[in-house]
Amino acid sequence: MDLKEGIKIKFACQQCGNCCRAPGFIHISKTEAHKIADYLKLYYFDFKRKYTQWILFAGRVLKGAKESSCIFLENNKCRIYSVRPKQCRTFPFWDGILKEKTELEYVKTFCKGIKD
Repeated sequence: MDLKEGIKIKFACQQCGNCCRAPGFIHISKTEAHKIADYLKLYYFDFKRKYTQWILFAGRVLKGAKESSCIFLENNKCRIYSVRPKQCRTFPFWDGILKEKTELEYVKTFCKGIKD
């Protein structure tokens, strides 16, 4: 169901790491890739080769780690938190979640920090 005005939610991160384990891709821009590479003290192309992959129709994404979690999730914490991609910084305030009640309900199954 498409809601034109969007759904209002309240969110307080519980630092559970569940969003980092959810299925799907973590898209990164070239600028974000450069920032992460610098943060990790890697050359850009080394970072790209080690931590990203190109997906047709999706673009540049972070590689997944074991059990489909983000490759940078370690001990339930983000290893690159201060330079994490926009997709991570803005979760769960994505248009798809705020405009689709079914999507919001799905996300609430793993994100305990969402209150609507």
